[in-house]
Amino acid sequence: AANNERYTETKRLIAFGRQWSAHHNHLPVVYAGDFNSHTGGGVTFDGPGVAMRRAHFMNSKAVSPTRKQGKYNSGNLYSRIPPAHKGRNEDYVWAAPGEKVTFWREVLSLSHGRFAGTIPSDHNPVVADLLLPY
Repeated sequence: AANNERYTETKRLIAFGRQWSAHHNHLPVVYAGDFNSHTGGGVTFDGPGVAMRRAHFMNSKAVSPTRKQGKYNSGNLYSRIPPAHKGRNEDYVWAAPGEKVTFWREVLSLSHGRFAGTIPSDHNPVVADLLLPY
């Protein structure tokens, strides 16, 4: 039920972004953040991912030619050793049609495979460089 609700919420977000862009000289809208979305681990329906792909958005991690620290899950559960679930992120930067992704990174401060210092959040930041065609 939660993933169906996330699907509906993501479709609303896309519609809002498109409406906002249309009223602001078609400025680009970047969709990024914690979508709490993935497949695997018992999850069979990735509602936000399905909504974004149907709207022709691409997961910047999947299409980036250069990735750093991509083997970790972006949700870390405050564990000193970051969970390694390759491809299973909950946090995304989505690239719109016409945008080119040149770099993707999950930001982690690690020392010998463990978090160094204070873990600031239960999610690791993800960043991407997008070339906008505008």
